[in-house]
Amino acid sequence: MKKFFYILALGLSVSLASCAPSEVDDLFDENPAVRIDNAVKNYTELLKSNGGRWLLKYFPNGDQEGYNFVMHFKNGSVEISSKNAYFDFTADESLWDVISDFGPVLTFNTYNEVFHPFSDPEPDGTGLGGDYEFIIMSADENTINLRGKKTGIAAELVRISDATSDLDIFNQIDAQRAISFSSLVDTLYLTTSTGYQFGAIGHNGMVWTFFPDEGNHASNLIDYPEHMNSMFTLNGLRFMGPLDFISEYDPEAFIPQNFTLQEDGTLLAEDGVTRISAGALSKVFCSQRVSFNIDKDNMGGDFKTLYDNFLSGAKAKLRRTISSMAFTYFNFYESKPFNHFGLHFKAANLNCFIFLDYTVIDGNTLSMSFNPNATLPYNDNGRTYYGGDWIDSNGAQQHTDGVQEVRDFISMLSSRQFSFKADNMLCPTKLTIYDKANPENYFVLKMVNNPNYIDESTIEY
Repeated sequence: MKKFFYILALGLSVSLASCAPSEVDDLFDENPAVRIDNAVKNYTELLKSNGGRWLLKYFPNGDQEGYNFVMHFKNGSVEISSKNAYFDFTADESLWDVISDFGPVLTFNTYNEVFHPFSDPEPDGTGLGGDYEFIIMSADENTINLRGKKTGIAAELVRISDATSDLDIFNQIDAQRAISFSSLVDTLYLTTSTGYQFGAIGHNGMVWTFFPDEGNHASNLIDYPEHMNSMFTLNGLRFMGPLDFISEYDPEAFIPQNFTLQEDGTLLAEDGVTRISAGALSKVFCSQRVSFNIDKDNMGGDFKTLYDNFLSGAKAKLRRTISSMAFTYFNFYESKPFNHFGLHFKAANLNCFIFLDYTVIDGNTLSMSFNPNATLPYNDNGRTYYGGDWIDSNGAQQHTDGVQEVRDFISMLSSRQFSFKADNMLCPTKLTIYDKANPENYFVLKMVNNPNYIDESTIEY
């Protein structure tokens, strides 16, 4: 995305009218110096009023996440607290003022060990390149809109009550962030008000890269990246600025900046339509970096019957106990590009693979298929369970009978259309995969990091 360059048009007539007690006509009859002096006094009183406790939503620069600060304004002094990547919960008291400098400016004019590391006021220090002086753009009783005097980056003060301690506020924000993002979901999707979709990565670090969700994902990510940093607040997710790039691809769409966390886990913009989610669950299920462990204690219908038969048949025929089973993706096999989906089950200390193909039918439906005549339908251990012909090291034709109940299970997987439900539509940890024709047939799948995924950069060709 293009960098945000803000033109600092103060609009003092709007700003002062929002705080000054005079009528607009009377206000403009005043001398400009008197108007600014009155605004300075009004903003000073506003910051101290009703307990003087505010939450500052603050971005020090355009290259990293934003930060929250609780500020308690008193006569001449302010207590500032925060909890973030740079320090555990900390509070410090320093001085503040509202001054006249081409308009009313909020300044934190003595060093505060919580706030000033983000914008060092010393002549030879910049901290993280942020601001410690803010032009007051507008205000009402509960919200004050600020603009960094140096960077031009927008900031916002929102009034908060004394009912919750500073530490509890930061813990609430941390908890909201923790349930919203997961390393198991590396791509999220923003769906605009008109239905256009963007993919997004980088959300776990709060610096997002958006790209059009069309054609080749990898190519779009390289050729059309749009960047924007963000932060979590008490109300949800806030980007540093409006996501203006949307209009380049979708001119009729609403341009969002703030998103509120919903009960289903999605993030919903101010228009009530634009939404961020994990996207189509069929895409989540096909993720290369995630395995889906079958929860043996949470399944139903003939899925459970066939699963139980798989375990009992393997135990009776081969004298081995199946300890776990998962759907997983193999991007490499034996150090060669492979790119196949599969069933991975463990028997004693053996890893058994039966490789499958899948076809995405729509965003929430797919089918699987098994081809026993494929170049590599299973590994050697998988063949022991499924059965099949093979050539030994002496070139002789061999045959393995396998287990009928295993073949029945694979046949079931190859004969159904599957749909999905998620426990959370932004940060899923479990998927329910069920028979589209009969939802009583289902497995619950626990999402974990894929042990079979191989970073291509580690492969020596």
